[in-house]
Amino acid sequence: MKNLFIGLLLLISTSLFAQDSTRVCGTSITKENAKMLNSVVEEKILDPQLTDDLTNALRTIKIPVVVHIVWNDSVQNISDEQINSQMIALNEDFRARNKDIDNVPIKYKNLVADFKIKFVLKGVTRTHTDRREFAHQDGVKSTLEGGIDPWNTKKYLNIWVCDLYEGLLGYAQFPGEDSITDGVVMDYEAFGTGGTAQEPYHMGRVCSHEIGHWLGLYHIWGDDCGWFDTDQKCDGDDMVKDTPLQSCPSRGCPSANIGTCGSQDMWMNFMDYTSDECTWMFTKGQRKRAWAVLMHYRWDIYKLF
Repeated sequence: MKNLFIGLLLLISTSLFAQDSTRVCGTSITKENAKMLNSVVEEKILDPQLTDDLTNALRTIKIPVVVHIVWNDSVQNISDEQINSQMIALNEDFRARNKDIDNVPIKYKNLVADFKIKFVLKGVTRTHTDRREFAHQDGVKSTLEGGIDPWNTKKYLNIWVCDLYEGLLGYAQFPGEDSITDGVVMDYEAFGTGGTAQEPYHMGRVCSHEIGHWLGLYHIWGDDCGWFDTDQKCDGDDMVKDTPLQSCPSRGCPSANIGTCGSQDMWMNFMDYTSDECTWMFTKGQRKRAWAVLMHYRWDIYKLF
């Protein structure tokens, strides 16, 4: 998409999923902060080092991951096997090695991207808490608030897994915000591909979506669709050139040829709201944006390969 992102206070700093048929997005950041992130990315995309790295067949970024299990009821204390299943799903999704990648429509097959990112599990913490559930105000990221403090956020992707309130599936923090709370939070019923994971979010792809936000990716439709909108809007922009305009989030498993802004919607993109079984791809443009974000905001991780 080439249009300038114009929605005031529509760019989310926290991406929220609800576990019923309606996924919701939450906390906004100012237009100024959004413009700053976009400006940084646009500058880095032109960096010759990034161009060289993207074309280097041997260059793969390794992202060290620590998973924090914060549990109240023993069922929330998920197994190592379930944690490992999420790591497998991430490495398949971000390397375009997921078994359903061939389902991508012919129109978009040439845009499918191998992000050349490898997620490496470096640690698991387990914390019993007196809190029955957590909201999206980052309490789970603080030992003082019944959660657990992160490992060094400059060197690790921290993922907290807990019971999120009212069916919330997860949320992520965009780059450039407070390093103390940097990371991803997941509900224990939407994490991994077995154990407590529940359909239709049972294939680990909510976590792929949230990490997409952690890497600086926006929703595919550009967040210009409000709760009560009845008219299709095509003004929002995810700031990625090879993703088509789309008016609103997709739900469930859409019709193959659905189009809302003059072309086929890319509802199978991980940054849409489609059910896990119908999200299959990232694009080359999204990969370039993610690498630019890593280069600028997460250099200690970017340099690992």
